[in-house]
Parts: sequence; structure tokens; C-alpha cells
Amino acid sequence: MIKYFPIFILLIFSVTVCSQLNITDTKLAYEYYRTKEYDKAIIIYKNLYESSNSRSYLVFYLNCLIELQEFDNATKLIRQQMKKHPDELAFNIDMGYIFKRMGKEDEAKKSYENAIEDLPANENQVQLVAMAFREKYENEYAEKTYLKGRELLRNKKCFRNDLANVYMLERKYDEMIGEYLDMLEDNEVNMVNVQSRLQSAMFMDIDDNLQTIIKQGILRRIQQNPDKSSFNELLIWLYIQEKEFDQAFIQAKAIDKRNNEVGQRVISLARLAASNEYYQDALAMYRYVISKGRNSENYFNARREYLGTQFKQLLSEPDAPVDSIIQLEKDYESAVAEFGKNAQMVSVNREIAHIKAFYLNQPDEAVSLLNEAIKVQGVNSFVLADLKLELADIELLSGNIWEAALIYGQVEKSNENNPTGHEAKFRKARLAYYAGDFKWAQAQLDVLKASTSKLIANDACELSLLISDNTEMDTSEAALCLYARADLLSYQNKDSLAILTLDSMLKMYPAHSLTDEAYFKKANIFYKLKKYEDARDCYQVIAEHYNFDILGDDALYQLALLYEKRFNDSQKAMELYKEFLTNYPGSIYVVDVRKKYRQLRGDEI
Repeated sequence: MIKYFPIFILLIFSVTVCSQLNITDTKLAYEYYRTKEYDKAIIIYKNLYESSNSRSYLVFYLNCLIELQEFDNATKLIRQQMKKHPDELAFNIDMGYIFKRMGKEDEAKKSYENAIEDLPANENQVQLVAMAFREKYENEYAEKTYLKGRELLRNKKCFRNDLANVYMLERKYDEMIGEYLDMLEDNEVNMVNVQSRLQSAMFMDIDDNLQTIIKQGILRRIQQNPDKSSFNELLIWLYIQEKEFDQAFIQAKAIDKRNNEVGQRVISLARLAASNEYYQDALAMYRYVISKGRNSENYFNARREYLGTQFKQLLSEPDAPVDSIIQLEKDYESAVAEFGKNAQMVSVNREIAHIKAFYLNQPDEAVSLLNEAIKVQGVNSFVLADLKLELADIELLSGNIWEAALIYGQVEKSNENNPTGHEAKFRKARLAYYAGDFKWAQAQLDVLKASTSKLIANDACELSLLISDNTEMDTSEAALCLYARADLLSYQNKDSLAILTLDSMLKMYPAHSLTDEAYFKKANIFYKLKKYEDARDCYQVIAEHYNFDILGDDALYQLALLYEKRFNDSQKAMELYKEFLTNYPGSIYVVDVRKKYRQLRGDEI
């Protein structure tokens, strides 16, 4: 045995060396192939194929022959393979492709049709032939292959996914949608797969009309199968993609009534609508669930979330009418009276306190209300932290900066590794920014950029960028101090003083990098005060003279909204929306702007 050992070692060494050489040759050949140096690639691939008889090398070798127009050698190679492997119909397709590249269309067609004609009743063989066609971009023949396979297997449910993909490539959208809807009709478990496939198709749609075709297809299926909820659910999903929450609500309500549900589906949709800031649609959904009565198991949640959505809507409208604010406060107090002062309702006090302090100029009452809520037994620790954060915000509103900093610090310390603690840290850093301690504020903000909460991380990045951009070039920080002071005055609802401070900054530092931020801040304050002409003028300055800066798209978007919503000038709004789409195609507002533009133009949305 020992005397054979050197031979054994030599054999292993030889195999290893050969293997390494093959890997090197393969990489080199592919690099030549990738750079279209087929004359160099073909030499290596021919040697690799002849030494290994590997199918993968055969494919590359054949492609090199075709690209170099060595059609006789290519034809000879494939005929050899057809003789060796008569049952592998994919070689017929290779032969047809060679004929096509030679310009012999009739012979190519004959080879392709022979492959389909000789198909056996075998699912794997059908797949292999269809994939061979698809690799050659012969989608029409791939479609015929799948349809012939269905006939042979006597099973109409076969190849639904594959056929749908081929129809998409052929842009036969009605047939594609038919296959996906058939998949859903076969089994509702396919819902996620169908949604994913349709989403991909819509993403790839260059004509921008596929959503309409999909919608029409689903509606037809609903009419044909009125008792099958899966099609309604798919339509709800489609409406959500388009953010047509009012239409999604119609479908959700229909399912809820048909199945005698308790409104949970509608509440879930309402939450989604509210999170996308479609507050009116969300409120309509909550009202539907509330209308089921006090004995409905979702009555409390709907009532509570209805108020919460009204509160969010209030925060999004800086010029909200005082009457609506007072009415919302009354609605909150009515809910507290209805459900009682308990741990479940204690979070409502945060929203009532915010309304009193920031909108009705009653900070002392707000502080008293929050202190009372904090003492309630059995309150969730996160709710308690939110109450304290609100208390600190109101202390800051009232000018009690150190008291606010102390409370922020307490909340941060007791919630070190969660988003609530990160939020407290951010507000403490923002307070330092207000006070002009920019270095300390930025150090805290840079830590928060890695927060697990996307919202906090974004806020931290935005404020950190504001500080860094305006302290690196201006080491005196004087302009930023004035801007931060105006920011704090605006937060404290001292709007006249904030405007005066911003005007002073603009006069003292007319060419400063903060100029566009100052005009934008002024515009927002004027909007809040319902001084829409003044707001327009400020937005206009940015749109005309600072359109290249970070706030360019924000200013133009707000300007268009002003003309549409406050000046009722649809024509001017359309002009601005069109200008926006031309100048800012990558803006986060593009989808909303495109929809608004179409609505004003009178398109059927």
C-alpha cells in the first residue's frame, strides 16, 4: 500500500491543478464573452467543452459561434447534440435560433413549431422547452408551449404563473390579469403572490395605464363572483396602492356587511389612511364603525382613534379655524365623560393638554391636566413617558427652559434603549439648539442618526444638517443664533416676534446660506396667521431665487397648494404643478403633484 502512496498523492495534485486551471480559464473566457471578444472566448470555451462535455460550456461555445457567424459549425454542433439527445427538444429551438440569425425565417419557424409539436405530456419537459424559448426572447412561442402543455396535461391550472409572466412581456395585459385572477380563484392562499406579481408589473409599466386595466379586470371578476371576497380584497389592495382610500373603504364596507364582521377590517384601513394623512377618509371609516353602536366590540377603539385622527388633522393644519379647535376640545371632554378617567383613557389627556396649551393659550390648565394624568394608577410606562414629554413641551412653550430640560432628561434616562428615549434625547438636543449651544446639540443629533426610529433619525439628520451647513462657513454663528431664536419664538406662538427676528437676520446677513430657510420659516408663519399673500411672496422668493437649494421643491409645492386651496386659482396651480414635475422629478412630492395636476386637468382618476 505504501508504494502506491506517491502515485495517489500525484493523482490528487493533478486533479487539483486541473480544477484550478479550469476555474481560471472559465473566468477568462467569461470576461472575453462579457466584453464581446468572441474570437478569444470561443477558443477557451471550445477546449472547456471538449474536455468536460459540460452543458454550460456548450451554451457559451454555441453563442460564440453564432455571434461570429460561424453558422455551419453551429449547425453541425447542434445536429450532433440532437442525435445524441433526441428527447431534448430544446436543441430544436437552438437550431431554429441559428436559422433565424441566418435570416432563414421559414426554417426557423419550422424548427420552433417542431419543438412544440413533439411535446410530451410531461410538465418538466414543457417547462424546459418554454424556458428555452424565453431565453431566446421568443415569448410568442413560449406562450404556445404553455398552452399546448395544458392541453396535453388536461389541466387548465398548470403554468398560471409562467403564462402570466409571458403575457406581461408580450404586453397582453388582459390575459396576464386573467391568469393572476384565476390563480386567486383557484386558492385564496395565492393572494400575496398575486399582489407581489401585480406590483412588479405596475412598476415595469411604461404606458402608465396598467392600473386601470387591472382595476377593470378585478371589477369584472367581482360582478361574476359577487360572493367571493378575495376579489374585493384584491381591489382594496389596488386602491391602497393608488392611495384611493375612499374607494377602498367602499369595498371594505361591502365585505364587512356581507360577512357580518365587527368593523376590524375597516379600522385597519382607517389606520392606514390616517398614517398616509388621508384624514377625511379615515374619519369616515371610523364613523362607520362607531355607527355600529356602543355594544360593538370595536366601538371604544373607533371612538378613541376617531378623536386621535382629528387631533392629527389639527396638527397638520397650521391655519385651523378656532371654532373647530374648540369643538374638538369639547369632543374630547365628552369622550372622557363617556368612558371615565381610567388608565385606558389617560392618553387622551395628552391630546387635550396639547390643544389647551398650543391652540387655546391655556398652558396652566394643560400642565394641571397632565400632572393629574401622570398620577393615575396602572398607566402603561410608554403612555406615562408620552405624558411627560408633552409636559416638557408645554414648559418649553411657557419659557421654562430648564424645567423642560430636566423632564426630557428624566424620560431619556428611563427609556435609554427605545424610541421614546431617543425622542426625549432629540427634543433635549433641539432645546440646546434653541439656546444656541450648537456643538452640544449636534453631538447628540449625530448619535440619533442611527436611531431605529426612521422618523427620529430623519429629524435628527435634518437639524444636524442645518447646524453643520451654517456653522462651518460662519464661525461666528450669529446668523444661526438669530434663526434658532426665531424658531423658538415660532414654537412658543410668538409669531410677530419671530417674524421681526427673521427680518433682522435677513437684513444683517443678506447673502447668508440661511436665507432660503428664513424665507421658508416666514412663509409658514404667515400661512398659520392666514396671511396668505405674504406667505405666497415668501415662497415665490425661494422658487425664483433659491430653486437650486434644498427647499426649492418644498417652496414650489407649497406655492401651488396656496393657489389651489386658498386663492382658488386652478389654472395657476396647474402651471406650478407642471413646472414642479419638470424641475423636480425626483422629489418626494412627485406622486401627489402628478395626481393633483391630473385632477385639476379634469382627468378621470
